Amino acid sequence: MLPILVLSAASAQDFKFQKLRERELPITAGYHSVDRLGGIVVYGENKLIRLSPEGITESVRDIPIERPSDEIRLIEAWNPLLIRVHLKTPDGDRIHFLDSKLLNAQEPLRVDPAFSVEPILIAPGNNNYSFWILDIDHSLKIINSDKSMVEWESGTIASPDGSEFGHLRFWQNFLLLTTENGTIMILSRLGKVLKTFNGSSLQPGVLGEDIYYLSDDLLIFENLYTSSKKELRLPYRPDRVVATDERLILFKGKKIEVYLFEPPK
Repeated sequence: MLPILVLSAASAQDFKFQKLRERELPITAGYHSVDRLGGIVVYGENKLIRLSPEGITESVRDIPIERPSDEIRLIEAWNPLLIRVHLKTPDGDRIHFLDSKLLNAQEPLRVDPAFSVEPILIAPGNNNYSFWILDIDHSLKIINSDKSMVEWESGTIASPDGSEFGHLRFWQNFLLLTTENGTIMILSRLGKVLKTFNGSSLQPGVLGEDIYYLSDDLLIFENLYTSSKKELRLPYRPDRVVATDERLILFKGKKIEVYLFEPPK
């Protein structure tokens, strides 16, 4: 019989997760992104790995980092047919486009210095040509790579806790902006701060109308539109977590554990 793990929620409701499998990756994941079908792309130790929704390795690609200062700042896999990877180097910022097998889908986009003094973070917008940029002065910009123009620019976005921003994502017409100290900001597409709450320095995940994030051994779901909040206590504090409509995947070192999952109501 497969083991059953029981976790408690803040609503006093019990959730039972059936553990499906445990696997070991060839790397320790340092970044991850989930596509709309539940597949996962993880990055670590100069490798990209694509996992199925069941945590099974499907593709592996080496990402050569030529200098210690070169850095992957974004993986966005929501569209599994056009995965975006933001590579930051002293020579400039490039966005690479990969297909579902992690092969080059088209030529990389070199971010024109005219768009931004120095991009801190870049996130895809609502089509293949639009990108959000958080600039060094903490202003937000929407750039149109097809028309080579800046379509909109905000004023300065202040960090609530004084730390640098570490993660940016455009989701359901909102911007999710996370600081290195773990504050999560929800902004409108006009740069207005709509909501701020204490989260985690790890990138938050999204599931339907919820944002989810780790706080020690708690997995917390907060609704984008309401004050609804649910908490699930995990059996230990993982390094990172992925929640989908059907699976919960916990990462610890090189180990991943896959559970059956039903999001809290």
